[in-house]
Amino acid sequence: MTADPDKGQPPQQRLAAYWEVLKEHKEKKTIRELMEREVLLCFISINKDRINEYPLLQPQQHAIIDFLTTRAQGHPLHEHTGSQITFFINQLNKYGSLLSAGDIAGAEGEVSDLVNQESLLLKAVQAVVYTTALTVDNFTEVLIRHYGEEALPAIDAIMEKVELGEKFWKDNFDHFITRLADSAYREMTANQLYQVRKEKSQIVLRFNFDDLLSRLKRTSKSIEKTRAQSIYETSLHTFEARKARKRLADHLAKLAQKPEYPFTLSDIPYLASILCMDPAGLSFEAAYTFLQSQNSADPLKDAEGRELSQDSARFIFEQVLIMACAASVSLNILRQDFQKSLHMFENKEAAHIMALLGIFDLASIERAFFAMLEFQFIAILRQRSGEDSGKMQIRSMRLRRAKEKDIDRLTELGLNRIRKNKLWLKDPENEEYLLFAQQTPADFKAILDIMHLEPKLAKAVLILWQKAHFKVFISVHLNIDLISRTTTNLNQRLAEIFLRFGTMGPGKKNGARG
Repeated sequence: MTADPDKGQPPQQRLAAYWEVLKEHKEKKTIRELMEREVLLCFISINKDRINEYPLLQPQQHAIIDFLTTRAQGHPLHEHTGSQITFFINQLNKYGSLLSAGDIAGAEGEVSDLVNQESLLLKAVQAVVYTTALTVDNFTEVLIRHYGEEALPAIDAIMEKVELGEKFWKDNFDHFITRLADSAYREMTANQLYQVRKEKSQIVLRFNFDDLLSRLKRTSKSIEKTRAQSIYETSLHTFEARKARKRLADHLAKLAQKPEYPFTLSDIPYLASILCMDPAGLSFEAAYTFLQSQNSADPLKDAEGRELSQDSARFIFEQVLIMACAASVSLNILRQDFQKSLHMFENKEAAHIMALLGIFDLASIERAFFAMLEFQFIAILRQRSGEDSGKMQIRSMRLRRAKEKDIDRLTELGLNRIRKNKLWLKDPENEEYLLFAQQTPADFKAILDIMHLEPKLAKAVLILWQKAHFKVFISVHLNIDLISRTTTNLNQRLAEIFLRFGTMGPGKKNGARG
């Protein structure tokens, strides 16, 4: 949790340090934006021990400053945070000017208000830190989960050198997505793990995406959660946090109806969870109740056990608002950077990845990760199609499936062998999975209706359908008619095309998997 504002250095000592930086840049006539940044750098440096999970690495520290200043410019919700930074500096200037003029009593009179403004600014920094830390920690966990502990040196090398931004994501994608897809493609073609067959007026070159996924070195070890992840998970499960989160979500949803607070409605539950990582968020339910009804016989207390007053309850509302704004802006910046790094994909592919990504939670990042691997493999095929791209189509086919061990757990709910065989088929190429016998929602619903499963069993089967993994085939469909129009020797032209793909053509012996 964020430290109490009254702990650490005496307020006057902190304010004096901020004032020295401000005064120096005023004397240099530094432009306003740069001056604010320098004061903020000083502010964070002095208060870093009061900011929970503040990054140790310098590149990531710089990113926090950027997220609060230059990177946030133009976002409507930054107006609230930006105004707070400006107001704090204006108040600091007033305080410092009184000190310089020898008006000690006047300066002391400003301390209480300045400390409150300092606390609000600290909450904004804390929100940025939590939002970025959760995103990076979840992304890192997905990489370790699928690449094993061998991924750690590369992850650490990027973290130590590259600020959180477009280049950060691009460097990770180059290492973990592009390299894997490239090496897998070379191995799959070298080992003839593909299928070539003629379908009417087309020749189809088909790859089983499982052959790429088999190259992932998944770890079976439990991955230890970071402190930020642990705090976040606590905010999801404790009774007090759940109550506060619901109240916060309702509050933010009402604010979102105002033009000055355009929170994205789908992000609000996540923003409320981030706020509940902090005492201000956990105190919101009590503050709300206090302000709504002040006739309670029992005094209400905040999350840290302090009895609430009118002023302290209203201050919790202010803290919550600035944290929500800073977290929302940070989430927007993270998405923009992630999207910019997807330039190797076509627009519709990038849009699909971003739709999967959501709020950078673990499940969403994992879905986006698999989509990126698939689209990168397709990009390789697209690149190799060269001048003949207009004469062929690249398609993905998906078969919904579930792990057999998860299906067998339904036995206790009434799943017997006959029912199992009606709902699932063996996957001839992967013993770990069973394929759903019905592959369209309409067919799946129809079989459930016919079988009249017990409610608990039906619900469990439906969950497996909804959370299904997919067996993916990626295929290149060559249009023979179009190719024949541009050559006098079709067989030779086809041989050239297949050579470009690194594969053997139709009729050649290959070790394809169907």
